[in-house]
Amino acid sequence: MKKTLSRATALILLLAFAVCSFASCGKQLSEIDAVKSENFTITAGMVSYSLYDTYYYYLNSYGESGLSYYFGIDTKIPLRDQYYDKEQGITWFDVFLDDALNNGFVNALPLCEAAIADGVELTELDKKFVETEIKEVADSAEKDGKTFEEYIEEIYGKGVSKEDIRKTLEIYRLANKKLYKDYETAEVTQEEIEEFAAKDPDSYLCRDVKYFTLTYSNETEKNPLIKEYAEKLKAVGSEEEFEALVADYKNQAFCVDKFPEDGSSAVKSAFYQNTTEDSEKTDLEKWIFAADTVKGSTYFEESTTGCTIYIAVNEAAKNTSQTRNMYHILFSADIYDTLDNAKLLADNIYSSWKEDGATLENFKELANKYTADYATSYTGGYYANVASGDLVTELNDWLFEDSRVIGDSAVIATEYGIHIIYFAGEGEPYWKISVIQALKDEKSAHLMESYAELYGVEVLENNLKYIK
Repeated sequence: MKKTLSRATALILLLAFAVCSFASCGKQLSEIDAVKSENFTITAGMVSYSLYDTYYYYLNSYGESGLSYYFGIDTKIPLRDQYYDKEQGITWFDVFLDDALNNGFVNALPLCEAAIADGVELTELDKKFVETEIKEVADSAEKDGKTFEEYIEEIYGKGVSKEDIRKTLEIYRLANKKLYKDYETAEVTQEEIEEFAAKDPDSYLCRDVKYFTLTYSNETEKNPLIKEYAEKLKAVGSEEEFEALVADYKNQAFCVDKFPEDGSSAVKSAFYQNTTEDSEKTDLEKWIFAADTVKGSTYFEESTTGCTIYIAVNEAAKNTSQTRNMYHILFSADIYDTLDNAKLLADNIYSSWKEDGATLENFKELANKYTADYATSYTGGYYANVASGDLVTELNDWLFEDSRVIGDSAVIATEYGIHIIYFAGEGEPYWKISVIQALKDEKSAHLMESYAELYGVEVLENNLKYIK
């Protein structure tokens, strides 16, 4: 998947150290093999690119001060000259190199080999994604007044080439396609779900609470009256009493809180799921999931500025709200050049699909060919068990409309692009989502382990010395 922070943005934050920290080894890194499998060769240039691309990602995420505070990295000093563990002789360069190799290419290549065996390959759309990312780097080079070649050698190392960047992006895109396919196509049975959930049944409990905060006054003589009213709220036995008493509070002379001008309730709602270990729970969370906390129970919490009263509005139980299944095709502006182009293409494809009978099989074929959401391209754009609130507002409102029936479809614009969406019916109850995800993760991890055993990967240690 694309990083949340674009490389182009990350590169803007480059510091002067980058220019001086790369020493030429006298060889082109793009000509030196570093990692190999049966069908793929990773050059030292690709490793260097991956190493420093990760570094810049951290730099952009944390900033100079964050890198220094959280990791002890000084951005003005080459990574080779800064120790991660001085006693062991491990530098920060060693850490980022190990990440590029053992958390990167060594994991990715078996997936790529498995992709070849499975017939998974990069499409023209995938290649356009890669070229789009390369263009981001080219744009940064132009902004910096340098040629592309000059820029990437300064940033990623002497001897790193455009082809190193392209091949790295293609390797990871292919590996991710296989990984996503394995995850999405992993079958999970109801028996497996029940067996998994039975191991820790309490972790799937959830509860809705409502709460209201009474703010203390600067006129300190009012505060005993405010606390007295808080005690009244604490003593209620139902949600209705709680709401009524809060509504009455605004009429009290000692009340300093502002209430909604439209007359809506000032009481707020919150949803909690029992996923935190007991030892890590806050006092509030311990109360929420305590065995003796029943519907109508209240909890008092005080701070220096006021006090908050919580009320349990239901019993702790599994969330059985229904999820929904959908298919979708994403047309994004970055792939189709402009949002107008994406909209035009989406409208044309949607019209043709409708004229051809609007079948689900045809929809899935179109998703495989056109969707910019490559995580679901091999499942025809399928998203199973979508919970209300998971999607952006425009898609969520359409998907969870009460009148929705199987086969409904639409073209919808969001901040991410233009979507063709297809309603495929009801999904599993909400509480099962995390179980299904955990089981799919397990199955995917087992497959990755089998790929690592089946497809050998060789790291050419002696050639890593050329990476600076």
